[in-house]
Amino acid sequence: MTAERIIRKYPNRRLYDTAQARFINLDDLRQMVVDGEEFVVQDKSSGRDITRSMLLQIIVEAEESGEPLLSTRMLRNMIRFYGHIMQSAFGHYIEAATEQFMQQQDTVERQFKQLMSGGPMAAMNDLLRAQMGFFGKKDDGSGDSKK
Repeated sequence: MTAERIIRKYPNRRLYDTAQARFINLDDLRQMVVDGEEFVVQDKSSGRDITRSMLLQIIVEAEESGEPLLSTRMLRNMIRFYGHIMQSAFGHYIEAATEQFMQQQDTVERQFKQLMSGGPMAAMNDLLRAQMGFFGKKDDGSGDSKK
């Protein structure tokens, strides 16, 4: 198992990837998340873990450009849970729901790729065969099943 990458944030707002020994930007961090890479962002001065705040910054920038993922209503509801007795439960619920959604999305993508692996015509042929098999076995009312 590889160790988490350490990204250091300098007071001048620059980010330094210690694994690659180079400066990176917020888009690079976003791509690391998309690629499933684990990393920790540390404040260079204090050594404090500021990963969450950097991830929130990525979300803010993504929300401001393009189609937002989080509606105003959803954000208001989330804010209402801060300081609420159910804050922790709500956070765990959102995390579990997101994980389940991602697993379902992976399953759908995998099934679609498998379906399309032979090309669109093979997928249409498979679908047609399945439908013909369904209709071929349908009872015609005579007591005999069509084959």
